[in-house]
Amino acid sequence: MIYRLSIFLIFTFFSFATASADSIFRAIGGIGVTQTSLEYAEMDKSNRHYGGQFVTYVSDKHAYGLEVVQHQVFDTKEGPQEYLSVCILLEAKLFKIWLNQMGIAGYIGSGINKRRPFGFRSSTGVEYLIKERFLLSILLRKDIIFEDETIFSRSIEFGIGTRF
Repeated sequence: MIYRLSIFLIFTFFSFATASADSIFRAIGGIGVTQTSLEYAEMDKSNRHYGGQFVTYVSDKHAYGLEVVQHQVFDTKEGPQEYLSVCILLEAKLFKIWLNQMGIAGYIGSGINKRRPFGFRSSTGVEYLIKERFLLSILLRKDIIFEDETIFSRSIEFGIGTRF
């Protein structure tokens, strides 16, 4: 069921996105720390993530898009707890460089993790325009994953994007 909904949302998103004149693709990655009270999260609580975002601007300041990110949230004795997240993303830009993002995401367990929780993500930071098409972003990101216990993931995220 979740796969059918994901495919529907992706096709709907791309049909709207092709009608816009200003779209951005960003490659992102980040590192940070995780806070949780899960019993099996007793090892390293550092986190890492990487992925991509595709957003389409509907005005000078507002955009919507899709984000797909691979997260390694924390380590356990059995191995890393990883998720693949698919997020519907809303974006607002202030003062031409200040970037705010928020979204709701489905987290699909990968590797030894077979859970499928949902969560929210938000980020704020700066995005600089380099030349006419390239963008560089530095954001503070927070993911809240609702599993057996709530997982709070805070990280600093770096991104490079291209406008088309």
